[in-house]
Amino acid sequence: MKHKLLSFLLLLSLLPGATWAQTFVNLTPRPASMTVGTGSLVLPSQFTVSYTGLDEDGVNEVNQFAKSYTDVTGAAVSEAADDASALFQVSLLPASS
Repeated sequence: MKHKLLSFLLLLSLLPGATWAQTFVNLTPRPASMTVGTGSLVLPSQFTVSYTGLDEDGVNEVNQFAKSYTDVTGAAVSEAADDASALFQVSLLPASS
């Protein structure tokens, strides 16, 4: 029994090393493509988030993001439907099976 427990603990101790080697980016929802690099992203003090094809709940999420971001940063974030010039574009993609 002790041998099995020690073997299990040894295997378990190796697990975090394997996960540290992977690059993890916490983005939800998952982007269609992404390249991980170094640097920073500086957002302007005024920008627009555009949405296309969203239901009422989706539009409410965009509005809530804009309000929360404005409250936290003081930036002027507006939201608009189908604005091709907006800094952020949010659209609903069909589900893949």
